[in-house]
Amino acid sequence: MSQPPQAPPTASREFRDFINCCLQRDPSQRWPAGKLLNHPFITHNTTTPGAAAAVNSSNQVHQPHCSLPTPLHQGSPPTPPPPFLILLFGELMVSLKLQKRLAASVLKYGRGTIWLDPNEVNEISMANSRQPIRKLVKDGFVIRNPTKLHSRSRARRMNDADSRPVVVFSTMRAMFL
Repeated sequence: MSQPPQAPPTASREFRDFINCCLQRDPSQRWPAGKLLNHPFITHNTTTPGAAAAVNSSNQVHQPHCSLPTPLHQGSPPTPPPPFLILLFGELMVSLKLQKRLAASVLKYGRGTIWLDPNEVNEISMANSRQPIRKLVKDGFVIRNPTKLHSRSRARRMNDADSRPVVVFSTMRAMFL
């Protein structure tokens, strides 16, 4: 059996301890997620104070708004966002996709024809039936995309239909003859 990966020796002692607690091969020795969130590396990390605050408040955050400090070291590559932020944004995107699909089916619009106001994520996520979605459309939180014309002939037909007078009497007279 191969050994689990080790943290780089240049990393802090707290980080190496945190990684060792995460990467235990035996599941009975591996720390549960709740205990890992209380690890000193997460709770007392001085290099990224925004991360500890985001972890502690992630249950109360409905619309993600977190700023992590930017590394100022010369020549260092940008660090990827912490995994919990990726999960948080991923869940938000899935929720918006499902809400768009639900709104399109309720309003009988096609795929890709719905716009959702991203500033009203909470309001939109609460709408889980026909009546609230219709109210969101009325309030302007759900908007139908304008239709796109892909051919010149279709555009000409639409323009001709708009400019032609409607002849109702000749059709009605033909019905009675």
